[in-house]
Amino acid sequence: IGFLKQAQKAHAEKNYAVMNELLNKVQNVLWELTTGLNYEAGEIAYNLDALYNYMIRRVIDAVYNNTIEPAHEVVGYLEELRETWQNILQKQS
Repeated sequence: IGFLKQAQKAHAEKNYAVMNELLNKVQNVLWELTTGLNYEAGEIAYNLDALYNYMIRRVIDAVYNNTIEPAHEVVGYLEELRETWQNILQKQS
């Protein structure tokens, strides 16, 4: 989320090289999340895989088209996931 917000700021400042560098970092993080999935956990892992891959494609769209709108969408998904995980952790403690 931090890299995406920094990329949004770089785009607003028309610093496209920095924006693309940050979006590449976002792709790497999303790939790490994907490779870290435990598919033995069942449907949730497959759903997360699909979501992570969709977000990766959206970030690639942002880089390819030199636009930031797809990054806004990805921030929304990641913030929602973060909130969901926080709720799960709260319920467990």
